[in-house]
Amino acid sequence: MGCYGIGVSRVLQAAAECSSSSRGLRWPVSIAPYLATLVPLNGNMEHATSVFATLSNICVDNVRVFADNVIVDDRSYLSPGFKLNDAQLLGIPITVVLGQKFKQSGHVEVQLRVPRLELGTCVAGVEVQGDGYEYKAFVHVDRLAEFLVGALEGQF
Repeated sequence: MGCYGIGVSRVLQAAAECSSSSRGLRWPVSIAPYLATLVPLNGNMEHATSVFATLSNICVDNVRVFADNVIVDDRSYLSPGFKLNDAQLLGIPITVVLGQKFKQSGHVEVQLRVPRLELGTCVAGVEVQGDGYEYKAFVHVDRLAEFLVGALEGQF
């Protein structure tokens, strides 16, 4: 006996097939295992909890969309490049990097890898650079919620 219906595994396979490339997976926001990953670099682990709290409290239509959907890459034994490559290969749509700019000025790097996402050069007053496949922006941590809600409008 066989079942020829469309099940969960076939939906996931189709999504992975449609949104993957040599640069890794890009899960749609609706079925991504996690919406965001937080990657603290250069000894910024002590600040990761406050940025994690900021991400977790982002509300869209009175729903905390990132509440249980953020992971923190706290593997201190890995290089920054390895951590960022892992996030890209796993297909997590949003990567928030706490790097050198965070220590100096409170800016985090936000990498958006969402299928069918088209952004202009400015979102919520923040300059965005991208090639249609991946977008990057340096956002002050105080404006992170406003930026993500503006960039991902209609995705939730």
